[in-house]
Amino acid sequence: MLKGESLILTIQELHEDEVTLLKMDGQEVQVPIHTQARNGRSFTVTDLISVAKEILGARYATAQVLITYRGRRLPMFQPLSLLHLPDKPSAEWTTCVFCLEDLPYQLPGGRGPDPVCSYCGDAPSWHCGLCCPYNDNGRNPIRMETGVD
Repeated sequence: MLKGESLILTIQELHEDEVTLLKMDGQEVQVPIHTQARNGRSFTVTDLISVAKEILGARYATAQVLITYRGRRLPMFQPLSLLHLPDKPSAEWTTCVFCLEDLPYQLPGGRGPDPVCSYCGDAPSWHCGLCCPYNDNGRNPIRMETGVD
């Protein structure tokens, strides 16, 4: 894989502790997942990509990876647990995956994800604009994870 190339991985099977991804060449990749990421926030699509790249090896270290599920591209910061119970709202539907504060978007009957993040383009967005890693003037999630100012 050359630098800057894209890799599309499709979720073939989804379990609470493991995801089977399918590469375009038909190769299956087993990726262990966790209920939570290292800082206590929900395990997101970005976390899945990071673990998949580690398993796939150095050849894919610089690849842009997209994850698809049921025919659609998943937002980068969507919690994977939302795929298990898509019709059962939980705190993950109402709070930012980084700062855990209420999401600002108002749905009928409560709060929920913003239809689209104006910084990274996630649609819907399970993070607030202040925490988006693409917001240069916002709260950097990496700084928040490590507790460094």
